[in-house]
Amino acid sequence: MKNLYLNYSKPLLILFILLTITFGYSQKIKSNGVRKLIQANGIQIETFVYGNGPVALIMAAGNGRPAIQLDELAQAIASKGIKVVTYNYRTLGASTGKIEGLTLHDYANDLWKVADELGLKKVYLAGKTYGNRVVRTASQDHPERVLGIVLIGAGGEAQPSAETTALYQRYIDPSISKEELLKLQGQLMYAPGNEHLAILDQAQDYFQSWLENKLSLVIPHQKNSGLWAVLRQC
Repeated sequence: MKNLYLNYSKPLLILFILLTITFGYSQKIKSNGVRKLIQANGIQIETFVYGNGPVALIMAAGNGRPAIQLDELAQAIASKGIKVVTYNYRTLGASTGKIEGLTLHDYANDLWKVADELGLKKVYLAGKTYGNRVVRTASQDHPERVLGIVLIGAGGEAQPSAETTALYQRYIDPSISKEELLKLQGQLMYAPGNEHLAILDQAQDYFQSWLENKLSLVIPHQKNSGLWAVLRQC
């Protein structure tokens, strides 16, 4: 019994510290929108609604970015009397559904599922970076439902500089540290002076995988146990 205690006391202490840090971090970045879980065609889409104006705007975040990235912008727009809707892409936050083999039309269909469940027949659309492609596809699929489109940080025609390309190559290198990843995220994805907002992008996706990696080091022999499955949901 003593040996069992010695074997588990240190890992459990480390585990407690990791979960405490992660839980505290997640509480600080909670969305200010009204959370709704939409079920449609076997998937779940986590949605956040701001305000209750007569005009509706659905916003799509960047590729792999959580809805929290748009939280402050959504609040500001909603304060002007516009209903704003943001949502998490599949596998982000509480959203579920397969992501293998999807096209932009699949992501556009998810957007329209959100609109349908919220009773929004005609809407304005806004897309940030990759999200601009999602909303343009959504508009192409159902132009009769789109009142207008706003594109935020939409690239394409203008090629990045050699310096920016080098930073991006570094950014997608899986061996870089968490600190360097956040720094590059701020440099590449945000305007000067707003680099600190990069922490919002990592709220629901990066730190989940980071925690899982840490847990695998602490309790690797329990990875397939019921305890491990519960811990992954924290």
